[in-house]
Amino acid sequence: MAISKTLKSVFWAQVTARCAVEMALLDAFTRAINVPLYKFFGGVYNKIETDYTITIVPPETARKNAVSLYKKGYRTLKTKVGKNLNDDIDRLLAIIDGAPGCG
Repeated sequence: MAISKTLKSVFWAQVTARCAVEMALLDAFTRAINVPLYKFFGGVYNKIETDYTITIVPPETARKNAVSLYKKGYRTLKTKVGKNLNDDIDRLLAIIDGAPGCG
């Protein structure tokens, strides 16, 4: 806790950097005590599920990317939006079509 407070007082605006340092310290600590990080946090699995963000691309490219990512094991896909509503909707529908089992 003291290390976190010190980091916050010195790097108050660099939240991401602080998190990285804290995670590195936690990782080093759990390695030193020979406890996997996931067990330290109370987890029961030794694997992590992550998501993937599909960039702003044409719908057909988004669909192909979704198919490929689904085959690689991704089950949560996200996409960037905000440039053009109709393009955003078409891209979302293409992603759903390419990987219907994803959330």
